[in-house]
Amino acid sequence: MENRTTRTWQIAAYVLYGFLCTILLYFTSRENFIQLIAIYAGMFALYFLLARSSERTNYLGEIIIAGILLRLIATFALPNLTDDHFRFLWDGQLVTHGFNPYASIPEQVRAEGYFGISTLDDHLFNSLNSAQYISIYPPIAQAIYAIGALIGGSNWDIQILVIKIILLAFECGTIFLLPKVLKQLHINVGHAAWYILNPLIIVELSGNMHLESTMVFFSLLSIYYFNKNNLWLSAISFGLAIATKLWPLMLMPLLFRQIGFKQTMRYSVIAGVTAIIFLLPMLIEFSKITGSFNLYFQQFEFNASIFYIGKYFFDKDVNYEAFSNMRGSLPFIAAFLILVFSAVYKKQYWYAGMLIAFSIYLLLATTVHPWYLAPLILLSVLSGLRYPILWSLLIYLSYYTYITPAYIENMTFVWIEYVMVIGFAAYELIHSPMIESKIITSRLPFKI
Repeated sequence: MENRTTRTWQIAAYVLYGFLCTILLYFTSRENFIQLIAIYAGMFALYFLLARSSERTNYLGEIIIAGILLRLIATFALPNLTDDHFRFLWDGQLVTHGFNPYASIPEQVRAEGYFGISTLDDHLFNSLNSAQYISIYPPIAQAIYAIGALIGGSNWDIQILVIKIILLAFECGTIFLLPKVLKQLHINVGHAAWYILNPLIIVELSGNMHLESTMVFFSLLSIYYFNKNNLWLSAISFGLAIATKLWPLMLMPLLFRQIGFKQTMRYSVIAGVTAIIFLLPMLIEFSKITGSFNLYFQQFEFNASIFYIGKYFFDKDVNYEAFSNMRGSLPFIAAFLILVFSAVYKKQYWYAGMLIAFSIYLLLATTVHPWYLAPLILLSVLSGLRYPILWSLLIYLSYYTYITPAYIENMTFVWIEYVMVIGFAAYELIHSPMIESKIITSRLPFKI
């Protein structure tokens, strides 16, 4: 009787989750913050109940089916929380007509009559949020956007749908691969629900077509082959993850404690060569890409933590040089801390180590969008640390910024987000049952 009752409420929860997902993706704009946050909170509550319940059951097939159905709902919705997709369409048209998207900024393309491309026009140009920047999306992304342009032509909706279907395929790959990795780690496959059903993953990756879905898949594939002791395929997969987004590079130093210096060097060469091959069209225009990245790091700021504290003490209107030095030093500080951490973390807590390395980077970043949390949510499943799950709820407070065209952040919400996330992370790292010791310092997944 109790099992039947449990199954009844779970099915009802899945149906309600799908209904709320539909309302959020099809009938909610990012400017409508109250509706957005209320529906997302409802989705998260249902997700939390379902994921906790799945930890104690083996209804893997049900979790997979629900995850795919929720993503299908998201796939057929137009992006509603971002305008990045207009750049995807723009780049895809350039590639299909034989132009390098890393060679010219959109403003230049427009000035030259859109290079004679009939599917590029003022309507699409005026929708771009980065017309003054060279594209920073890697060649793997450009290939996906080009397929969308080839099939969709001048029809934006079809282009978006094609791109989303390709990204859905990567997400499905992750959904089917994750339980296999959990079995390798002797973890109940029900824990896969923490990623598969996570509302941020569904809304941001499938709904708003961010490329993290490909990086997450290749990263997980790399972990899968690593656990099978197939370092060649693991390194190739890792190189593909880097070629999709450069973030995984920061995890490379953690390998030294896992496989030693010689094997790490060999692994790095294989991964590096793979990444370079797939990044070659981008590297050809290296000087222009570097300038675009510099502009990104110098001008963009959103939902940051430590950077905002530094910004408070180094007022750029009073002493711009000190502010600029502070801002420019953050990536180097992050790299240094990750290197130090890589030298002292405990070998048996590799997945927790990767999660902490990513967290260090994001805490020192000037821009932290919700979809940046995708790899952290995956690593939360593998490591047992759940603070990224809390973060995936609280980061939606950052959408308050879009209430008005002025894009003014609510710093109270930013403080609430980071104080709660950092506080819970500290609690987990000290008290997590995954670390057996009565000495507080030895409970951490690194040596002191």
